[in-house]
Amino acid sequence: MIKDQNIVCIGNTTWFGDYQKSSVQLLSRLAKTNNVLYVDYAYTIKDVISGFMGKTKAPVKQILGIKNRLDVIAVNDAGKVVKLTLPPVIPFNHFKNDRLFRMVLKFNSYIIAGSVKKAMRKLGMDNVISITSFMPFYGLFLKSKLNEKLNVYYCYDSIDGKRNGPRGKTYENEYMKDIDGVIVTSDNLAAQKTSLNPNIFIVKNGVDFQLFRQAVEGCHKPGPPKVVCYTGSIDQRFETEMVEYCIKNAPEYKFIFVGPVRNKGAADKIGKYPNVTIKAPVPPEEIPLIMYNSHVGIIPYTRTHLNKNVYPLKINEYLAVGTAVVMTDFALLPEFESLVSVAPDQETFFAKLKLEIESDTPEKQNERVAFASKNSWDSRTEAFSEVLQRLLEKKTKK
Repeated sequence: MIKDQNIVCIGNTTWFGDYQKSSVQLLSRLAKTNNVLYVDYAYTIKDVISGFMGKTKAPVKQILGIKNRLDVIAVNDAGKVVKLTLPPVIPFNHFKNDRLFRMVLKFNSYIIAGSVKKAMRKLGMDNVISITSFMPFYGLFLKSKLNEKLNVYYCYDSIDGKRNGPRGKTYENEYMKDIDGVIVTSDNLAAQKTSLNPNIFIVKNGVDFQLFRQAVEGCHKPGPPKVVCYTGSIDQRFETEMVEYCIKNAPEYKFIFVGPVRNKGAADKIGKYPNVTIKAPVPPEEIPLIMYNSHVGIIPYTRTHLNKNVYPLKINEYLAVGTAVVMTDFALLPEFESLVSVAPDQETFFAKLKLEIESDTPEKQNERVAFASKNSWDSRTEAFSEVLQRLLEKKTKK
């Protein structure tokens, strides 16, 4: 594990939230031996207005500087992360004109760089390792602006047009060509990006194994009715027809969906059945028990070119509590082949769902737990740290 380094992470998400985030898991552990500054999601002027109106939970006072923008977040083993809330920036995805789009991005990056450097001075941080967490738009224009000794892109998903705008891939490619290294979370992402940067490394997602095991300690799997669980967004990745097929053909099973609804049509389609419960997002610490009290966890992702890049967080989380898993063949995940059921169509998916429920045993549950223990966030952080160390050594030798 690297030690005594100054690490600045430009985040694409807020630190806190109702779901597990890989960057938060990694940085929490790196903070035990290093100084870590997390630059929180860049709220826009639009977010501030929504916050004033009570439509969002944006920390308006911190965004406007009325309240201290720096928060100290305690993590396990006496480590700490300092979180920076940025001043408001201008929304940019809606600009059609390329020149105006780039101009706004540069202006926003100027605001962000000034705020980050001010925080760094206050914290006595210099000569930093800069990690851009899935935010290549700002990564591109912040490059070399923070007096960094290492610039790394952490890419945990695909840049797609719907969420990131049509220019996402263009800006990501431009950013990746002139930085020290790229860390991705799946084999397919690595294969896609090898031509853009010579230093591509894979660190796959993990599970907070200790949290998941402690949450279910002393618990026992419930009896009938059998429960099928899905935790995550009901969105454009969700295989609605396949899930509905299972719900209709297994009225004796209870189906529970926990997470944000971003595709109302899909939620309405499955939510009309009496054996379905759709719940709003819950705090991450409540997820383990929900998974444990289910007899099978599903990952019904659509099979698209974007989903081929996904290494889902929930797969190790299901396994960590001993719950069986059935998923579509959306991505190649060979390491799980002996432990989870993979289905190419709705009939097979339903058949494997029933088989996993009917054939489950305590021995199988223990095997899943043992496998997940090897994929803990502690071990993933060690791997992430080793990559940073290798990149530092390589740059020093130049």
